[in-house]
Amino acid sequence: MQNNNSLELDPFKKDAFNIREALNKYIYHWKWFLLSILIAVACAFLYLFITPNQYKVSSAILITALENEAGSTAESSAFGDLGLFDGPKNSLDTEIGILKSINLIKRVINELDLNITYYTKANLVTTEIYKKEVPFNINFFVDDSVLNQLSYAFSISAISLTHYTLFDSDGNEINEGSFGKRLPFEFGDIVVTPSTINEIELGQKMFVNISPVEDVAMNLQGRINIAPETRKSNLLIITLQDQIKLKAHAILDNLVSYYNKEAVDYKSQIANNTDEFINKRIEDISVELTGFDRGVETYKKRNKLSDIDSEAGIVLASSAGVGNQIVELTSQIKLIDYVSDYMKANKDDLIPGNLGLMNANFSENITNYNKLLVERNNLLRSASKENPIVTNLKEQLERLRESIDQSMLNTRLSLTFSLDEAKREELKLASKIEASPQIEREIRDIQRQQEIVETLYLYLLQKKEENSI
Repeated sequence: MQNNNSLELDPFKKDAFNIREALNKYIYHWKWFLLSILIAVACAFLYLFITPNQYKVSSAILITALENEAGSTAESSAFGDLGLFDGPKNSLDTEIGILKSINLIKRVINELDLNITYYTKANLVTTEIYKKEVPFNINFFVDDSVLNQLSYAFSISAISLTHYTLFDSDGNEINEGSFGKRLPFEFGDIVVTPSTINEIELGQKMFVNISPVEDVAMNLQGRINIAPETRKSNLLIITLQDQIKLKAHAILDNLVSYYNKEAVDYKSQIANNTDEFINKRIEDISVELTGFDRGVETYKKRNKLSDIDSEAGIVLASSAGVGNQIVELTSQIKLIDYVSDYMKANKDDLIPGNLGLMNANFSENITNYNKLLVERNNLLRSASKENPIVTNLKEQLERLRESIDQSMLNTRLSLTFSLDEAKREELKLASKIEASPQIEREIRDIQRQQEIVETLYLYLLQKKEENSI
């Protein structure tokens, strides 16, 4: 009785785990495990076999004008408060936006005909081909407006050294043509020629896929990655991943080329606009100077004066420094008025820049405004005015123009205050000259106005010469 009880209470014998029995359950199905492994390895090899290689290509572009256009001036800080500009990062973001703009990418697509892609199929693997690898060259006699919106797929196969056959996307024969002769097609005529006449491979099929430019541009825009090299760097790194390395290189090269060309066109547009503005002001000032010359001549005859310079020199010599300040301030005020009148009369045009005003904020504001205006005008070539991006740019331009107007008003008030101070100082100096004749004062006023206009005239001539370099 004691032995039986002890056996029943022994947990090690009752619940003992038999490893061999457990393994035998799995070893019994070893064929299925081996088959699963073989299938997994085969699937992996098949995936690697049918999946085309991907090449990552990169290019770099230096934003050289960044420091000048997005400096740390007080006006830039004010723009940052408005959410318009916040220094180098925002300026880099602007350049990135231009590089990835649909309009710029479409120009690259049209240049390289990226909306038309070519493929070959071998061993169930479809591979894209590009340029020299394409066995047949196809010339489309179709309007760009039609071809750029077309979505169509077909294939070509050489049946002899002089003839070929066209197939639709389902592999059904459409038509037969001769190499080098125009052949009517659904959307227009085409001319097919072999890339290498002596190496035509009979029976080889080339698949052609035509896609809308808009779709290709959206796809390419999503695949292009642009970022600064470092957080504070002015160097932008552009990367693109594609099945064909040569094609990716061509895309990035053309993208950078068109970006640089637009930058040059932008600067030329600003320079031409500024030159036109300066020429108009020079013409106006020339007329005004002629009037001064006649006025001085009339005054001398009326007052019978022979040596007006020596008469006026007594007064001008005692206040030469203050007089020069008055001339400079008055010229600046007139220049601001010119720009203000121009902006009122030309609300949709670029604002003349590089005028060298005392207040450096003008150049900063005008540069930012002109950049946004050019970008909006570029977008309007391919988008309507109701486009959300165009609408946002319009709002930014309106806010920026208001800020420019306000800045001009504040600067003019500041200059006017300084001018009044200088004139009061001049009166103090003039009061020290005893018994100053009325003629001397009138002479001084005439010569002062003439000197102001002459200074502005010479200044504009200098700016015209600088802009022409």
